[in-house]
Amino acid sequence: MPIGAWSDRIGCRIPCILAALFRISFCLIFLLIIPEWGVAAIIPGLICMGLSFGISGGPATTRIVQFSPKGEDGMGTSVMITSDFLGGVIGVAAYAVVFSLAVPGSVGVSVNDLSSAALTSGFHATAAFGLILGIITLILSSVVPNLIIKKVGRQTCKKKLEDFILSEYLLRSIRRYPRYAASRPYLL
Repeated sequence: MPIGAWSDRIGCRIPCILAALFRISFCLIFLLIIPEWGVAAIIPGLICMGLSFGISGGPATTRIVQFSPKGEDGMGTSVMITSDFLGGVIGVAAYAVVFSLAVPGSVGVSVNDLSSAALTSGFHATAAFGLILGIITLILSSVVPNLIIKKVGRQTCKKKLEDFILSEYLLRSIRRYPRYAASRPYLL
């Protein structure tokens, strides 16, 4: 899916909202699932999960960096990456706490040793927790204003390409590797 190009045209808000809706969908599916349905019942939830993560990756990152102060894009990227990794660690810990609270006596016990009912109870509790986080994500994605990256006109792009082509490095490369330049006529 060309989500990055799409979000460059329309802004990052709609893809982030769409990803939040898929996130809510997979949490609802996992909240309602029961063991009697079998393993195949989790496939729709996994598809929604994949779509959620696939759609949100680029636009969410872009959205965070777009709101960083002017001239602080590098700091915005650093904060975003730190938040992403820290959020993953805190998220796993939070889900473990929710599971442990939902299944008393599960701390230090292997998942294989839990009964089906206990495992399902913990699984549903973590899905409910994820549903709450998904709803918060949907609300925040809807409320935060959209910043649309304006596409530059063709002439501007052509001018920038000409400036790049005339750069000293590229000229040296063309002289040094004439086959490279001949195989890419747009460079000449």
